[in-house]
Amino acid sequence: MSTSPSIPVRGPDLQSEFQRLAQEFALAFNKGDLEKIGSFYTPDAIVLPPHHEIVQGAVNLPGLMREFQQMGATDLRLEVTRVEQFLDTALEIGRYSMLVRQPDRTSIADRGKYMSLRRRLPNNQWRIYADAWNSDLPLA
Repeated sequence: MSTSPSIPVRGPDLQSEFQRLAQEFALAFNKGDLEKIGSFYTPDAIVLPPHHEIVQGAVNLPGLMREFQQMGATDLRLEVTRVEQFLDTALEIGRYSMLVRQPDRTSIADRGKYMSLRRRLPNNQWRIYADAWNSDLPLA
């Protein structure tokens, strides 16, 4: 019995793999290894950050992440909650949390959700092609 390409495939193995990749991403961000951030994306990636212009290309992502760190973002955590695979493309949905340091040295706990579209490369590695996220907190 074959699976139609239009029917999503769900499996714990892929979700576990994406959770591992998400943890590696968060670790790189939290350690300040911003050059590594680009390696999680396809070269032609499109990133749609909140309150920011579209960022195109993996080479521009270390700069974007540096901006977030300079604004006080720290302690990023990611949780993959759903994965649906369509051949060599997969939709990843999850939650994030982070601390955002304020100028007065206090921190605000931010939390929200994200959605990433991943592509499987010819070497079988999954990379993010499109990425978007936003906070669950009301605007200040």
